[in-house]
Amino acid sequence: MNLPNKLTMLRILLIPVFMVFVELDSLPGHMLWAFAVFVAASLTDMIDGKIARKYNLITDFGKLVDPFADKVMVLTALLSMAIGSSAIPPVVPWVAVIILLMKELVMIIGGLVMLKHGIIKERFSALLTDSIRGQLLEACGYDVNIMEFISLEHTPKN
Repeated sequence: MNLPNKLTMLRILLIPVFMVFVELDSLPGHMLWAFAVFVAASLTDMIDGKIARKYNLITDFGKLVDPFADKVMVLTALLSMAIGSSAIPPVVPWVAVIILLMKELVMIIGGLVMLKHGIIKERFSALLTDSIRGQLLEACGYDVNIMEFISLEHTPKN
């Protein structure tokens, strides 16, 4: 197992550590510790991607597990903010949690379908999920404007 994959596994192992700190009311500053763990997990995400691309250490394992680890970490943090604790009341509305969960579900299903048919179109998948998320937010009463920014790597060269 290469270093980027080890960092991804570390991020997965940090998820329960984050939750322990969120729930550990007896420890002074437990929410600061939870925040520190979340920041550390976020840094491993940034670092593993840079290392994998720079040294061509991209693996099928990393392609599958890295996004999964990211999603679980973010969803865990979001859920903890929606549930709240004895130290901090809930601050995230449940509709936001449901929208994000539905978006991730669509991403997973879409990715599996595209993988099955050999179609990996990252831009299409991102546009589709952004559109669905926008529709869900509008259905909940939010004013939504979606803009798509196209990077130079996706435009024809003259």
